[in-house]
Parts: sequence; structure tokens; C-alpha cells
Amino acid sequence: MEYIGRIFSFTIAEAGRIRSELVVGDIVGQANYMFWLLMNELQDGYEGVDLGEVYGRWCGWYEGVVQQR
Repeated sequence: MEYIGRIFSFTIAEAGRIRSELVVGDIVGQANYMFWLLMNELQDGYEGVDLGEVYGRWCGWYEGVVQQR
């Protein structure tokens, strides 16, 4: 995992290589749900979505999941 500022930059697969319990269906499902929830929440009318902000918020959320487990 690469540390960028306060956010860890990683994928679910990379986290799963380190800790296999992070790639079980329930957690992957929650991660997918959170991604789409953020996409909908950050939708800016017809302008689209700032994917950088979605990714940043998702990483912050996922970092919390990793730390809780």
C-alpha cells in the first residue's frame, strides 16, 4: 500500500493479499455499495462526478474498514 498524505492508496486486491479476510463477499459487497453511494451522493447535476473526490472518500472509508477488522 502506498501512503499518499493522509490516505492509503490501494486496491481491495492488494489489501486482500496482506489480509485475506478483507476479500470475503460481505466486505467486497460493502465496498461496492459505498462506491456507488458516493457516486450518487457526489453527482453534480448533469456535470458529472469528480472521480478523484469519490476515490478519496472511498479510500478514507475503506481505510476505516481495514483498521476495524
